[in-house]
Amino acid sequence: MPETPFVINFNLVLQNFGDDLELLISTVELSLKLIPQHVEKIHLAIKEKNAKNLEISAHTLKGSLGIYQYAPLTNLAFELEKMGRNLSFDLAPETLKTLEQQLICFYENLESFSHTKAVSS
Repeated sequence: MPETPFVINFNLVLQNFGDDLELLISTVELSLKLIPQHVEKIHLAIKEKNAKNLEISAHTLKGSLGIYQYAPLTNLAFELEKMGRNLSFDLAPETLKTLEQQLICFYENLESFSHTKAVSS
């Protein structure tokens, strides 16, 4: 099975954590738990056409993703945030689907980093 390409520059992210590897590992593990919850809240907001919840949930997701400086995902979360702010749901399901597809590789990166670093520490 081919390896998942890294979309996250963990060396750069680690620098932003003051080279505190334990803090980064803890943050990665927390992200693996919380990001899916944010995505689920976005699903619900779109389903219910709740613009305020879409804006807030997407903003929260954007912040959680922003830690890893992977622009494609943060940009998609920002688009969803703007859709909520603008009461515009037309493209929200398609945008969320694209975000979820890109999250697959992102999650694999987080899991791989977490596992590799936890084993080597």
